[in-house]
Amino acid sequence: MPSRTSVPTPKTRVYCSLLVDLDKTFKKDDLYILKFTLKDVIPEGVLETLYRPLDVFSALEERGYLGPDNLDKLREYLGSVERPKLIEMVDQLEDADTEFPLKPRSENRLEEGGYSVSVKGGRHFDTSKGEFVEVRSGSNYGLTLANQNNHQCLFYVEIDGYEMFPNGFILGPRQNYTIERPLRVPKKFKFFEISDAPAGSGINRYRKDKNGLIQVKFCSERADMKITCVASGSEAQTISCSTNILDTRFLKLVSNVFGNAAVTVMITPCKPLGQRGVKLVDYGVRDGSRVNVSLGVTGGKDPVNSFPSNGSLNESCKITKRSMWNAGATTLEGDSDQKFGSGKKFAMDMSLAVTLTLRLVSRENQTPLPSTGNPTPLTKATRIPPPCDVGFVYDSKDHSLLRKWLVLTEPDDHETIKDQEQSATTQDETQDSGGTLAGYVKTSMVVLQPGATAPSLEDTGKNSDDDDIETNLLHSPGVALTPALFMLRVYRAEDLPQMDSAFVQNVKKTLRIRKHPKDLVDPYCVVNFAGIKATSETIYSSNNPTFNEILNVPFQFPSMCDKLKIQLVDWDRVTADDIIGTKYLPLSEISGNGGAGYLPCFGPCYINLYGSSREYSDLPNEYEELNAGNGEGVAYRGRVLVELDTKLNASCTAEKDAISQTDAVKVQPFMRRSKFRLLASFLEATMLSVHDSPIEFE
Repeated sequence: MPSRTSVPTPKTRVYCSLLVDLDKTFKKDDLYILKFTLKDVIPEGVLETLYRPLDVFSALEERGYLGPDNLDKLREYLGSVERPKLIEMVDQLEDADTEFPLKPRSENRLEEGGYSVSVKGGRHFDTSKGEFVEVRSGSNYGLTLANQNNHQCLFYVEIDGYEMFPNGFILGPRQNYTIERPLRVPKKFKFFEISDAPAGSGINRYRKDKNGLIQVKFCSERADMKITCVASGSEAQTISCSTNILDTRFLKLVSNVFGNAAVTVMITPCKPLGQRGVKLVDYGVRDGSRVNVSLGVTGGKDPVNSFPSNGSLNESCKITKRSMWNAGATTLEGDSDQKFGSGKKFAMDMSLAVTLTLRLVSRENQTPLPSTGNPTPLTKATRIPPPCDVGFVYDSKDHSLLRKWLVLTEPDDHETIKDQEQSATTQDETQDSGGTLAGYVKTSMVVLQPGATAPSLEDTGKNSDDDDIETNLLHSPGVALTPALFMLRVYRAEDLPQMDSAFVQNVKKTLRIRKHPKDLVDPYCVVNFAGIKATSETIYSSNNPTFNEILNVPFQFPSMCDKLKIQLVDWDRVTADDIIGTKYLPLSEISGNGGAGYLPCFGPCYINLYGSSREYSDLPNEYEELNAGNGEGVAYRGRVLVELDTKLNASCTAEKDAISQTDAVKVQPFMRRSKFRLLASFLEATMLSVHDSPIEFE
């Protein structure tokens, strides 16, 4: 029987022509890079015998990595050569036998405001319905993020509605970086069409508004200073940075901006910038300063070009009747050796934040790549790990955690499935991301060896106002706590009672040493929240003091504390200071939750202080605890005029600041006083206990 020979199809002939054209287009360096990329795919001994690109392509075909219907690996390998022209030739072959009405972007990325996002292994399409990126089902992909500006930025990546880097990722000026895995799980991103998703991938077909969606938010560094850098033979560059930047970090910024691995910055002709880890302002550099830069060995990469784009996105994937993109989502499959370091956070200007949005899709009727097995759901990358495992407790001081506060989190609400026929598979497919703040719990834990003595695990009973909650709060990185700042403006106080003995003053009055007696109270104001205090200056000998100070209290938002404590305290030279009065401001009553909510704010308004009787006595006061807020006092002990503001993403530079003249004038209408008379009539009393002394009403 004569043997059959395969007849080449038109697509096969085009495919063979493509390989020949690639062979002719390749350069010597391109072949070297390609062979280096394939060192884990083709044995090293075989690679040494391959002298032409066609030889390499044949070796890939023999191992099943290349064929007329399998060009994704070739596109991935050609990406390492960094020759866009080669990838375009592969794309033209795939589009040759389709009626797809759209053409991919000439620049395969989405960009806005000097930031760009590119999906490595995908093809970008700019459509009237948003930015779509075509990725073959079953293929791994990466996100290449670029910062073309002269300042560093912090970016956050959200895939399918799940946060990949809860604390953000720092990207320097004129830098780009490709991420192929989330922070917590060392496995690569892999895209699957919904119908192709393998068991255990965690892909939920009912999350239609989230599947395939990628959002990258770039937050630029707050520019407190702009410094002009001048280098011989190069265009002058202006670098924006904060006043807290260190000399080592500034040198890296200059190196990135000029694309040079070795730079020397001269503050003055005789004063170079060192690498001592001190602030740039300590060298005398200020906003608007000009420095000279000497360039060394050239390094870095050319910055990417900019282009306008529309980052909006519509839920629909349908383009025309002739073609259709199918929805898909991401899972984690394949080990990744990518490592992430840690860096120091910096102040950000949220008003300049840029969010780029795109959606991953797969082309209809395209053969998917098979799963390699053992996929990991993407939710595993965002699920909050327990911060207090046995190793964490054992590595703590004395192998114990004593009286620590833990953050409690709850999973996100599962979506309601109306189709009862699908409910059986939904429960296994639906995953929760965790991370929603649900409360706090105070606990003590200890790891002991046999025969060891455990420390006391009981609570000390210390007042919760003095408990440093911020320091003793343990939470996982996935819990989003925002730095915030309470700014309490303390204007003045009035009608404060006598707090010191009048014995010395009475003696001076008798001897006529002092004509005008002084007020026997030396008040100052204290604000306390979550164990953090701020104290005003002491106003000596005044029962109507004027403070005009701003007390700053930093905290983490949202906080587990609900009350802000404000106290007026009397300073004493010898004995302990005495509390004049205490007032608690419940945050739930001066703030609002939900989409139309607002941060805690109050005033300007007078706060009345109540406690024990105003009459001073040298004897111990049995009702002194009322002045500290422990119980409800009825005696008026004065009032204080305050105003509270709350700021998010704000840092505390000083415990207290002076109130501006504008704010001081603003509260003048609140200081007007009018006289009133209170008339109270006691008409009748009954069922009173019998006493020998007269009955008094207060």
